[in-house]
Parts: sequence; C-alpha cells; structure tokens
Amino acid sequence: MRYLNILVSNLMSEEFIGSTPTNRATWLCLMRYCAVQENGGIIRDCGDWPNRKWVQICGVGKAEVEKPSKLWKRKNGKIVLKFYPKPQEKVTKILRKSGKLYGRGHPKHHDTTGANGDSPANSMANSTAKDKDKDKDKDKIYTLTARAREGDLEALAGDIRKAKREFEAMHEMAIINELRLARDEGHDIVANTEQFLVDMANSISLPAHPLSKLRNYLSFRKKTSGLNGCSAGIQKKDLAKPVMGEWGKGKQRKGERQ
Repeated sequence: MRYLNILVSNLMSEEFIGSTPTNRATWLCLMRYCAVQENGGIIRDCGDWPNRKWVQICGVGKAEVEKPSKLWKRKNGKIVLKFYPKPQEKVTKILRKSGKLYGRGHPKHHDTTGANGDSPANSMANSTAKDKDKDKDKDKIYTLTARAREGDLEALAGDIRKAKREFEAMHEMAIINELRLARDEGHDIVANTEQFLVDMANSISLPAHPLSKLRNYLSFRKKTSGLNGCSAGIQKKDLAKPVMGEWGKGKQRKGERQ
C-alpha cells in the first residue's frame, strides 16, 4: 500500500495513550512495514531475526520489539499488530487486480463494501458506476442507417431513439408525425435529422424537451432541386418576376434589368 490509514479514534484509544513514546514509535514503524508488505498486520517467522535484520527491515531494534506492549502481540514466532487497517489492504488488492484485468479500477465488480457501507471503495464504486453509465452513449449511433437515408420514416424514428438513452423516452409515433409534417412541407428530413444527431452528440447538455428540439431542426433546411440550389418550391420563371411592394405593382427596383 502507498498510504497507511490510521483512524484517529485508534490514536485516542487506551492501548495507544497508555503506551510509552518508544512503544508508539515502534508500533508505527511496524505498521509501515506491514503496509508495504500487505501482510494483514502479521509479521511471520520473525522470532529468530537478529537485531541487524530488525533495524534494516523495520527500522527498529530487536530490543524494542521484544518489549511488552498493548499495541502488538508476540505469539508462536510472529508479531500481530493492533489497529492494522485490514479493510483498506483488501480494497487495495482488489483495485490492483481489477486494474490489471480491465485497464482501470472497477470496484463495482467486486464486493468491497463493509457491513455498514462506509468502506473507502464504496464512493469509488459509485463514481465508477456513473462513469460507466455515461460511457454507454459512446456505443450509440450518431449516423443514419441505409433505410433512414432513403427517407423511411420508421427507420429515421428508430435511429433518433437509439442515438441517446434520453431519446428512448420519446414516443415513436410522435417522431414519425413530426417527420411526416416536415416532409410534406418540403423540408429535407434526412439531412436535418442527421444534423440533429450530430449536434446532440457534441452537445454538453441535452435539451429538456428533445421532441421540440427535433421539430426545430426538421424545419431548418428544405429540399433543393438541381436548379442552381433553389428551393424545390421556387420555379425558374419566378426569378424573373418584378418585385412587388412599395415600388408599386409591376415596378422593378432601380438598377434591375427589364
């Protein structure tokens, strides 16, 4: 472990307060060694360690470790530390394992919460779950299918509802009705729908009423004919008509050709 979690309540316990400063320092050095080794707070097979080994490995002398203390126990050639953070060690091992498997920590795949739900991994698991929900949108489509590009209303409605999880709440028939009205008015529903999906994919926040937003997009661009990009509803002969209005009926603007 890179960090040693020690509860403040443990530092206010009778065992810690009642110990000598030397025993407190020895206990802290032993805790540091166990945290690095991740051994559950138990130093095994250390009964015959010489003083030099204790100093080199744990940073304390053999005489300090052999002193009686309430902060650790010597039993059958091993030392068991008091207040060692075993739950934190378990979380560390789980996150390390899941990081190797998935490329990043996924604690929600494991049971890392304690009985009271206040495990250090609890908040991390919730955060990871939210991130995973957001990543679901990356698998959604933002381009139209072949049928939708041909102007099929049902296919267009299906692509719109699949583009975002929030769009699944929109009723399919309501979308089809909006598409039909826009098509009957001469709007390019294929291009406008595709623009709607692209903008929604790049939008930081989605609209509160996506159907109304879609309606605005559908009326954005009309279908164009091959006649110099003019709208399909405009005839070529209309371009030569004189301007009507405040200049009087049949009058043309100044500078225009007859």
